[in-house]
Amino acid sequence: MKKTVFLLLVLSILFLLPFETSANSPKPGTKVEIAIDQIPEGSVFADLLVKIDPSNEKYVAFNSEYGSSLGLDEHSEIATYNENGFTSYTFHFSGAVSENLLKYVTGAGHVAKFAYYTEDSNDSFFSTLNELERYSPILKLALLDEEGEILEISDEFNIVPDKGYFLGYIQYSPANDSITVSVHTNTFSHIFDGIGFILALLIAGFMRITFSIIAETLIAIPFRLKPYYRIIITNLVTQIILTLAFALSGFNYLIILIIIEVLVYIAEFIVYTILFKEVSKLKLLVYTIVANTVTLGFGLLLNELGIFRG
Repeated sequence: MKKTVFLLLVLSILFLLPFETSANSPKPGTKVEIAIDQIPEGSVFADLLVKIDPSNEKYVAFNSEYGSSLGLDEHSEIATYNENGFTSYTFHFSGAVSENLLKYVTGAGHVAKFAYYTEDSNDSFFSTLNELERYSPILKLALLDEEGEILEISDEFNIVPDKGYFLGYIQYSPANDSITVSVHTNTFSHIFDGIGFILALLIAGFMRITFSIIAETLIAIPFRLKPYYRIIITNLVTQIILTLAFALSGFNYLIILIIIEVLVYIAEFIVYTILFKEVSKLKLLVYTIVANTVTLGFGLLLNELGIFRG
């Protein structure tokens, strides 16, 4: 048993090494911040154009609160704009968060900000950027005058790259008709393609599963929960399910982590009451909470390092 735990620990450390760069990588973006140089004369506002159909659940007829704050109604050009499937994010995307007024920032040009986190949301895990990435990752930028008339529209750009992740910043030059999306490409994306990406996910999954088995087995020692192979098998099953849920889900990592971990707490407690009938349920409950809280903390660490980030 000791040799098995030691071997798993050594392998876990070895597999951590390729991810050393991830700890120093920039964090994924939490907004869409657009810096524009040399704005057209008369430009006052900016807006994103999203590719969303009126039948989509995220489509709204008109976000009146933004109409009031910007002094624009549903008849303004930006509110009625709909070409090639593109329409206003601010006025037609449910839950839109926009800072449309162009503000001059030294060294950056004129800046507008969209899909950023707002504390007004009742859901602490709510991310407007995640919703934008999910429902309309292909965007355009529109520059408007004070009446909501469209002065300039950029080419399409994508905030969900094939490799790496979006850093939250866009640079737009109307004069050159060029738009640059800030993207961080993962180290593995430079080295591998296709199979290599899958390998990276497998390594990350192995790290999580290995740590969980080692940690929960070691924590079982002071609780005297023998034989330990029952702990190992239970963890192997639950952690494989948890890892697959992360890999296959398109939802936010933290949301999936909390939901699945709660289910794991419950499932493991039930399994342990069946496997360790001679042990009191209170003792098994305390063990389940302590052991799974430790592995939950490790999962949050992986998220902070950029692994399994959704």
